[in-house]
Amino acid sequence: MRAVSEERLVELSWLIDSVPVLISRRQYGGRRLRFSEEELLKMLALRPQSEMDVEASFDADSKRILSKLLAQGRVRTVSLAGVRFYGAYLGLNF
Repeated sequence: MRAVSEERLVELSWLIDSVPVLISRRQYGGRRLRFSEEELLKMLALRPQSEMDVEASFDADSKRILSKLLAQGRVRTVSLAGVRFYGAYLGLNF
């Protein structure tokens, strides 16, 4: 399995006429997000973030906190379909 470009997804969506097709887009607008350790843990427990999400949207301090949490084993990574995700375990299965 490999990634498909957004342009190709749009082309393919035109072939599907039996149901509505929505293509989600990542738009961060260049704004970097800052998280505390607690905020980061809660967010990653509720919604794991891809490596691309982290690179595109986390500020430098949040990335340092993420690295620290990884080293402590409080955040884990998993690879799904060739995409690396970061997630936290707070009583949830990840």
